Amino acid sequence: MSEEIIKVESKPVEKKSRPVARIAIGTLNIFLVPAKKRFHRFYHPQKNNNWLWHIIVDGLLALAIILTTVFNVYIWLNPPQYTNDISSLLTANFYQPKLAVVLKTGNSIVNPGDQLTYRVKIKNVGRAAAQDIAINLYIDSELYSGGKKLIFTSEQAPALAELKPNAEQEVTYTFTLNKNFVQQTADQTQPVIASYAEVLFRSGNDLKERDIVSDKSIQKIRSDIGLEAFSRYQSAEGEQLGIGLNPPVVGSATRYWIFFAAATNYNDAENLTVTGHLPDNVRFTGRSSALSEEGISYNPNNRMIIWQLDRVAAPTDFYPVVGASLEVEITPWPNQAGQTGILIDNIKLTATDSFTGEKVEKIIIDVTTATAENPDDGKIKSK
Repeated sequence: MSEEIIKVESKPVEKKSRPVARIAIGTLNIFLVPAKKRFHRFYHPQKNNNWLWHIIVDGLLALAIILTTVFNVYIWLNPPQYTNDISSLLTANFYQPKLAVVLKTGNSIVNPGDQLTYRVKIKNVGRAAAQDIAINLYIDSELYSGGKKLIFTSEQAPALAELKPNAEQEVTYTFTLNKNFVQQTADQTQPVIASYAEVLFRSGNDLKERDIVSDKSIQKIRSDIGLEAFSRYQSAEGEQLGIGLNPPVVGSATRYWIFFAAATNYNDAENLTVTGHLPDNVRFTGRSSALSEEGISYNPNNRMIIWQLDRVAAPTDFYPVVGASLEVEITPWPNQAGQTGILIDNIKLTATDSFTGEKVEKIIIDVTTATAENPDDGKIKSK
């Protein structure tokens, strides 16, 4: 009877892993395998000399990621609060008064002694009324002696109590400049009138005072550029300058000296020219003197005397006199007996105000035989 041998082979039983475990292991491998490779490549001291810098940079990046994540979580847990009250926003931003102010001062160049009228015009360009409006007008000048700050309220102008949207109001102020002012130093030149307006107001129940300021106005003041012209037979000290009979006599020649003195008080004068005409019975002797580089010139064709200056500094009271003189000779005609004889006529001054840029022209009275030392005499005598 034969025996049958049966061989049994045993195989290890494979344990089936759970799905959750498989996912976790796969996820870890995704991070761990690249991290392991990155460690050997960048962080291993024996393979990379810059391993420390790589650690620092990656650490900062990791910190930034952590902080960003924390911030996002905080925003998610504490969302910002937004208002749905649109009407309050409109009221705060749109329904408020808004004033526009304009100061009108008139001419940009004025004279001492002028009467000026300032106008402050305000307009409400906002969407709500402005209350308790006050206008402060500031004026500053050496030629203005009034208050530097003028205040206008609803007491002076009742319309300033309230100014509704699109409404406007105007306040006027009229004053007169002083005719002059005493300059204490040579630096007190180029005077101006500086002015501006300030408007204060409130809105509804808001007790906070608001203000708006106009543009600043600068008005220049003209300088008094003048010329003094006179004759002398004797000096101020009594020394005789002229030659011949004085008062002059018909048919006899008498010589006088004519003097010019230029002056300007506030602004320098430029390109100053003085011209004058000699009558037919008056001649220029050729003798002259001038306190300037260019002296007096004479054109015999038109019998015109000319004196020119580049500049006269202001104020002339602080500087030596800028002048010129010339000697003339008159031979009176018979029909001039009993009258003063004209030595030079048609005297004209032209100059430019260096501050205002304006050209100045003045006609000066004739210079006659009525001298500065004896203005009431000088009448020509008959033979």
